[in-house]
Amino acid sequence: MTKEQWRSALAIARKVLGKGANVAWASDSWCAWTTFSSLKSEVNYWSRGLPELNELLEDSTVDGGLWMQAFRYDDLAHLIIPASFRWEKFEGETFVTGVREQDIDQLSEAYKAAGIDHRKTDLVLEVKCY
Repeated sequence: MTKEQWRSALAIARKVLGKGANVAWASDSWCAWTTFSSLKSEVNYWSRGLPELNELLEDSTVDGGLWMQAFRYDDLAHLIIPASFRWEKFEGETFVTGVREQDIDQLSEAYKAAGIDHRKTDLVLEVKCY
């Protein structure tokens, strides 16, 4: 994946799936990702909603945006977008949970049209670099 393809993949996902947030209950979209740098050390996956279009810079996501720090596109190794995600929160003293569906079929079609290589199962859509 080139930097331009990663930027396009994130922009398309944001447009198809909707606004992201840093907590699942407030987010219309949700994803997880890792970097090659992380795979060399702690093997960390981050998870958040999809970043705003103005947070997708030429070479990276914006520092301090929804994803909290800049992630260089050439360092992104794996993006996972689940078909659904669970959320939970307290409303006053009541514990509330729910599930949001994400239209990964529509996202897959948009990725095909843009020439973005990906894999889709019933559970997830993923973009993975080898």
